[in-house]
Amino acid sequence: MNLSKKLPLLITVVLIGLSLFGVFEERAFQFVSEVYKKNLSFLALTTELKVIIAGISSIKIPFVDGITTDIGGTIGKIQHYLLLTNVISFLQVILISISKSWILKVGTVVLFGLSFLKNTKVLCSKLLLMTLALNPGLTLYSVAVQQISQEASIDFGDKYLEKLKTSVNAVKSEKSALMMQHASDITKINNGQKGIHILKRFRENIAYDFKKTKLDIKGEYANIRLLIREGGHEMTSKIFGFCSMILFTMILLPLGYALLIYILFNTLFKNNVMQLAVEAEGSLGKEPEKEIKATFKSKLANIFKSYKKEFHTIEDKVEHSVAFQKVKAEVGNVEGKVVSKVKSVANGEMDHLKSHIANEVSKIKSEVLGNVKSHITDEVSKIKGEVMGNVKSHITNEVSKIKGEVSSKIDHVKTNVIQDIDTVKTKVEATVSKIAKPGIATGNMKEEDSSNVLSI
Repeated sequence: MNLSKKLPLLITVVLIGLSLFGVFEERAFQFVSEVYKKNLSFLALTTELKVIIAGISSIKIPFVDGITTDIGGTIGKIQHYLLLTNVISFLQVILISISKSWILKVGTVVLFGLSFLKNTKVLCSKLLLMTLALNPGLTLYSVAVQQISQEASIDFGDKYLEKLKTSVNAVKSEKSALMMQHASDITKINNGQKGIHILKRFRENIAYDFKKTKLDIKGEYANIRLLIREGGHEMTSKIFGFCSMILFTMILLPLGYALLIYILFNTLFKNNVMQLAVEAEGSLGKEPEKEIKATFKSKLANIFKSYKKEFHTIEDKVEHSVAFQKVKAEVGNVEGKVVSKVKSVANGEMDHLKSHIANEVSKIKSEVLGNVKSHITDEVSKIKGEVMGNVKSHITNEVSKIKGEVSSKIDHVKTNVIQDIDTVKTKVEATVSKIAKPGIATGNMKEEDSSNVLSI
């Protein structure tokens, strides 16, 4: 038997040996686990950062509010990407864990033995190919990716993960200090202090940061100001690069690997008989059922032709596959949970803000009503004094007028009375003189009477 006929059997035996002894299992599992943990850490940090940004945005600082809202939207897009890569890396961890099972290893050996039997060789050979593709195939693939990454100095987000942790912790502490300053400004305003502007210096520093061309931001709240100034662009580029690396190493390359296994499967079982089993029978001293015309080289050429043909239909097959649909549904569910959690936190912040605003409005309303009431009282007192003064002067003038009129009327009546008295006196004197002319003898008595009358 020449080398081309022995080579498939030798490769199968070597792969089964690697599967049984688990030479690269721990290394492969450690690699995919680290990638999965990094993805979870990025997702947790971005969620925490989004909550912090939502808290700053809830203060409703002019000019800053719109920027923080945009940053929150950017972080939301990053989280969607991280959710997808998290599901992918989790599936990779699950597959590696399954491949470490001794049940699978024992099953591989049993299938290898059954593939030499005439009645079970077709089915067992197919199952053997699938188990070898999982272990050690997937393990060897993961180790190869890790080795290539180390040789090419590819960073799977280690450096930026530590930087992001430090930044989030700093932003968290600065956010607490910012909230305390905001509460202090509100208290001063409630106590009636004038000229207090909420977080005035913070707003001025941010406005100045946007005027600078360099990102050399220093001073108080430097980390928050830096995050607002760059708008999350660095975080977006770094995390998107990390996620793209995961998609390439854990989706595109595994799809190519799966496609290669699929083509091998179809090629080796084209006539419903695995050539490996036939060759093995020949090596045991039995005549093959039919002569193998194709050499190993021609088979390899056919494999590459089939690979080229299947490559054009891979996108549709993957998109309509059950696994892809399940992953898509799982990503949607996880995304909904994260979004609902963030919304609940934001709603809590909004309720707290609404109650705080309501208290502030009621206090300002009471102060304004008190000021208006005192102002109205002063104005009424002034108007009352002016009206009373005007009424008093008017009454005085009217009394003076009436007094003058009464005095003039009294003088007129007095004059008339005096005139009437003079008239009566004149008439009496005339009467007396008439009476005195007839005789003087009547005399003394009449003179006395007339004198009495005159005296009257």
